[in-house]
Amino acid sequence: MNRLYILIFIISCALAIPASSFADDSKQISGQSEQVEKGISLYEQFCANCHKGFAKTTKPQRSLNRLRSAIEYIPAKKFLDFLSDEQLAAIASALRTVPLKAASHKK
Repeated sequence: MNRLYILIFIISCALAIPASSFADDSKQISGQSEQVEKGISLYEQFCANCHKGFAKTTKPQRSLNRLRSAIEYIPAKKFLDFLSDEQLAAIASALRTVPLKAASHKK
């Protein structure tokens, strides 16, 4: 009898979860992937000349704040100060998808 109550409880909990919460998750994932795609495109357009193509970037895992600081304080990057926060956030989102490479050890 206890098993029946447990089963009823589990089913009622499952039915209580609104289907819209699953749709919200897929929209969020879709929005994130769109931002990453936009970031890759922006990176290729404005960053790749100095930092290699996106797949071989020399700047993996750079944050939005780090990108802003580089543009503000490194004279060679001042020309990028027209990029909006939204564009920089997209580039940072894309760079977060690039794993840090293992440090190379010179002998």
